[in-house]
Order: sequence, then C-alpha cells, then structure tokens
Amino acid sequence: MFLTTVRHLNANRCVVTKIKRTTFARLHPTQVVLPDGSTITVKYAEPRHLIRFPIKLEEATEEEKKKIQLLRRPKQKMVHVEDKGAKFDPRKYIKF
Repeated sequence: MFLTTVRHLNANRCVVTKIKRTTFARLHPTQVVLPDGSTITVKYAEPRHLIRFPIKLEEATEEEKKKIQLLRRPKQKMVHVEDKGAKFDPRKYIKF
C-alpha cells in the first residue's frame, strides 16, 4: 500500500497574470445602479463590483441633462509650474 499524491499541473498552476477566460464558471454577485438611482444585486458572469445603466436623455429633466453634460465634458488639465527657488531667503528661517 503506497500512498501517492496526484499533482494537477496545468497552465493555471503558476499564473502570473489573471486567468484569461471568456466565460467564468460561476456567477458573481454584482450591484446594479438603475437610472433612477436605486440599486439591486444581480448575479453577473464576470467579477465586477458595480454596473451602471445609462440615463435616457429624452426622459431626463433639464437639471439632470446639465449634470450629464458637465460629466461628459473633457476635463481641464492642471498647469504645473515648477518653483525655481529664486525667492528663497535662508535668513528668514534663522530664528527657528
């Protein structure tokens, strides 16, 4: 009577990145945000945290339309100006 252990070596045993598969074996609980803002929990094939449905612009109020347009507008990039340190006076910090 010899006890042998079976090693299941396959491509997923030592994977460095995620397992790339098109269909997952189980359904994952996922939060769904409906257009009116309510949330429900559904079972989804991919592991996701949140699914948000789009808002229909025909049915939205003027306030919601403005809010959506502000969110869709491209963001302004912040201009970063580097300080050269020309105005630094070390004598100002002698008292510390």
